[in-house]
Amino acid sequence: MLDVNILFNAQRRDAEHHKECLGVVEDLVNGDEAYAVSDFVISGFMRIVTNPRMPQSTSLDAALGFAAVIRNQPHAVVVHAGSRHWEIFTKLCRQSGATGKLVPDAYLAALAIEHGCEFVTCDKDFAKFQGLRWRRPLN
Repeated sequence: MLDVNILFNAQRRDAEHHKECLGVVEDLVNGDEAYAVSDFVISGFMRIVTNPRMPQSTSLDAALGFAAVIRNQPHAVVVHAGSRHWEIFTKLCRQSGATGKLVPDAYLAALAIEHGCEFVTCDKDFAKFQGLRWRRPLN
């Protein structure tokens, strides 16, 4: 399951980690193995890249097109919070002391744990969540 920052970096050619993140996205999209997609992540990506305050913001159509490529592959599995999510989420929040911007990270970590996914992100904060399998694609 990919984080917002992976999608952002993959889509934006001017992003610092464009090459690494684009490679991760292309491997998933063009591969044969199933991968998880979160609409929470997709909407976060859309919120950031279409923000008119961002230098060279992405058009809505371009952002929707990129999101569709990620989300609509035959081997993409859209995951949602299930019956165990709240329990996992609150446990991660308490264990990590999550407040502020770490709260949505705990939400995504709980989603990945609940569905048995490896979480791919550029954000080192995900190391704070016990039980989360995660990796950073950066050198």
